[in-house]
Amino acid sequence: MMRTAAWLALGQQILASTATPIVNLTGYGSFQGLSITSSLTNDTLPAGVDAWLGIDYAAQPVGERRFRPVESRPSSFEGIRQATTYGKACVQDPTQLSYEQDEACLSFNVYRTAGVPLAQKLPTLVWIHGGGFVAGSSRSIDGAAFAANSKEPIAVVSFQYRLNSLGFLPSALFEQEGLLNLGLLDQRFFLEFLQDHLASFGGDPDQITLGGRSAGAHSTGIHYFHNYGNDTGKKPLFARVIHQSGSVTARAFPNSSYPQYQSDFKRFMGALNCSVNATNAAALKCLREAPIDAIQAISAKIYADGAPTIAWPFQPTLGGPLLERPGSVSGIEGTFFHLPAITSHVTNEGKYYTPGTLQSNDDFLNFMLNTSPDLNVTDIALLNELYPDPVSHPDSPYSSSPNSTQYNRLSEAWSDYAYICPSRETAYRVSKANVPIWRLHFNTPDVPLEYTSWRGVPHTSDTRYTWASKRVPYETTGQIYHAYLASFVTTGDPNTARLAGAPEWPLYDGSKGADAEQLLVNPGNFTVVERDSYRRGQCNFWNDEARAVRLNNVGGRKVKQYEVQEISRLLTQNLPFTIVRLKINMVGVKQVILAAALSALALAGPLEKRQDDTGCKFFIDLINDCKQMYGGSWNICENPKHTFDIPDCNGVTGKKKVCEYYQVEDCKKVYGGCYNEGDPVPEWKKPTCS
Repeated sequence: MMRTAAWLALGQQILASTATPIVNLTGYGSFQGLSITSSLTNDTLPAGVDAWLGIDYAAQPVGERRFRPVESRPSSFEGIRQATTYGKACVQDPTQLSYEQDEACLSFNVYRTAGVPLAQKLPTLVWIHGGGFVAGSSRSIDGAAFAANSKEPIAVVSFQYRLNSLGFLPSALFEQEGLLNLGLLDQRFFLEFLQDHLASFGGDPDQITLGGRSAGAHSTGIHYFHNYGNDTGKKPLFARVIHQSGSVTARAFPNSSYPQYQSDFKRFMGALNCSVNATNAAALKCLREAPIDAIQAISAKIYADGAPTIAWPFQPTLGGPLLERPGSVSGIEGTFFHLPAITSHVTNEGKYYTPGTLQSNDDFLNFMLNTSPDLNVTDIALLNELYPDPVSHPDSPYSSSPNSTQYNRLSEAWSDYAYICPSRETAYRVSKANVPIWRLHFNTPDVPLEYTSWRGVPHTSDTRYTWASKRVPYETTGQIYHAYLASFVTTGDPNTARLAGAPEWPLYDGSKGADAEQLLVNPGNFTVVERDSYRRGQCNFWNDEARAVRLNNVGGRKVKQYEVQEISRLLTQNLPFTIVRLKINMVGVKQVILAAALSALALAGPLEKRQDDTGCKFFIDLINDCKQMYGGSWNICENPKHTFDIPDCNGVTGKKKVCEYYQVEDCKKVYGGCYNEGDPVPEWKKPTCS
């Protein structure tokens, strides 16, 4: 998620103080900008760009305003201020970014095609930088290069928001005090500020494209999907969106009760000598008085410790402002802002940061459970089927993995979970609402192909191609890609001003399933249209509506370690695997999938042969799950028979009658024994292991 921008070290941008218009922001003050003639990597730009840099957009969150939502704009002033240097980056791990850092970091930059009168209001790209919500700065996008390479006049805006613990500190304390998601609130505050002042820079507040990559794309999705149907008629703060490798329909954003967040917060408070048992007022006073160096150090340490298992701390918190509900809910209900969108992903998203040390099937399963602890026994079994273990399945597509036996398998599963399938889900939901959306698969590495055999095209490979940088191995790809994006910003359609000879990018139509069309951006001049047909089964798993609640880590019985071991043992024997679907009635009929090893893996066999605690506990918990989900009495009878005693159905016993709550016939075929159903529900009898 967090990837150091090594390309920034290649050079330093040359800023030239020539005659740039002075802008006056009503109620704030006047700012003198400058002309920019080179990119952030010191390459000469094809056209001049006017710029205004490092302007504050809020009263800075320092002192008593630390750990509070921004509430006021900067004080007004007389005269003219110079807006010719970038603001300091927000506080983060100093080893990840070489720029000077400060808590007083809420600033923005504007870049605009030179020579165009300010009275001509230009379509504007507003970019939210990435960095995993713990790192990054407004210079994560080269706004000047993006504007200079556009065929049509354009404006680009970048800005900064609070990061890591200062912007995202999930905890019961912050939930109780209304202090969750401060970084997201910074973003929202800036978008409101921009509505009032963009016109002063010659931008059009009614033609804003909100975009971002990685955490910036997740943020974009949060704002895009933050419309729950109760603010009809409310004007959105943007006209269209770009999601690059991220979507709020994606990976888990847990709530503040998430166990990792609780342990991280306790560790954070301890390092600052702040008591977790103090009153809320005393705890916040301690946090606001803590040395910023100490906050920076413990935040960096907690992140570094969680990074190997992608157990990222300091993330947006479900239930907090702007994320009151999972984005997947707004997608399913269709209550998001119905505005044109682009969604994209790269080929091997997960390969940059998934570990190359996992060797066994247990390692793989435990990693996925650490990522989404609410996955149940069914989910874990399905993961084994969808991503075959290369050790027990020699014909697995992951059998020739570099680094470790599980590396390719884990990287692909993580890519699907966090980026690729959420991109498809966003495209599907938006197109289903009859809103224009274009989907793109970026398949071009940011290093020459001969160096990418194991690494593929990992997360953020599209970064420098976005603004047609010259510091890429395939410049033509950058010209093609940038032209599509700039056309979308300036016209609302990526095709209108696309590069000559580039294919027309078709609208995504999710109703076509695998025949839906998207753009495939290959190295060089080989961009083509392709069918969205790959890994459909895997994405059906990750995008399943019933599973969404478990992926968002909102509570539920956790799969235990011995269950992981037993599932792994059963499902790595290259034996048949079957699914039994049980229909239940829970506020409307839903389908609950109970996965089990069947046929040669029928439950009677393993339980008869394994009388140790692990085997027995596994099946006890499995039937306990059944009891919790379906009601009734589920018992393991004397070995070797296993009879699930379900209550009578309206007094009729011993018959294979199927009521709406159960599919008895399926259970009988799978497990054997006697199955009946009905009311009333008898007392639950805990099975024994003897």
